[in-house]
This record gives sequence, structure tokens and C-alpha cells, in this order.
Amino acid sequence: MSAAPVLDMPYCLVVDDEARLRQILMHVMRREGFRCVEAANGAEALELLREYPVTLVLSDLRMPKMDGMALLRAVRQRYADIAVVMVTAVPDVEQAVSCLANGAMDYLIKPFLLEEVRARVSQALDR
Repeated sequence: MSAAPVLDMPYCLVVDDEARLRQILMHVMRREGFRCVEAANGAEALELLREYPVTLVLSDLRMPKMDGMALLRAVRQRYADIAVVMVTAVPDVEQAVSCLANGAMDYLIKPFLLEEVRARVSQALDR
């Protein structure tokens, strides 16, 4: 079976203020067949969303300049067809419920297993 042509590969936008975590998530998503772009905060992410045909956003919640919740709301208003999966280091039930109520497809708590990322992303894209 041959690999899909690069032009047919969907885009994933990885948003986190921790560069190392962005690199790890982009590595996982590339192995899942995505082309990846990255941003360190929500404001940078919105700029990239204007430039790339993104299918999936993986975003941290707590970031400087524009946090993940503000980004989630902006994505839902402007790009309703993009799947968003939120990521956080702080396990907070109210925050998780708020993310899902605001249109996130899922919510991951750091640290997570890479297989968990793959499974959750697959489920989010199937919805």
C-alpha cells in the first residue's frame, strides 16, 4: 500500500506554549497521516487558521496571550467544521465540562499516553 500524496494529507494545528510537547504531538500526528503546523498560543493559532486548511486542532488550555478556551470559542464561531481536542495539565472537571459545552470534541489530561492521543483524535474526527 502506498502512502497518500502529500497534497491529500489533512492539516493538524498543534497549539501549546511548551515547544517540546508541540514537537511530540506533531510527531504523533504526522505518523497518523497529518501535515502539521504549530503555534505557541491562541493568537498565533488564529493566524495559522487563516493560512492553512486545518482539519484538527490540538490545543493546550493554559497559554499566554490567548488561552485555549478563547481559541476554542473563536474556532467554533469562525470554523465550525474543524475538530478541536483540548489538552491540559490540570485535571479540572468543571473546565472539562466547559470545554465540551463550548464545542471541543474531547479533553486530554497531561501526561497522556501517545496511544490515547491517537484514539481520541480518531474518535473526534469520526464525529
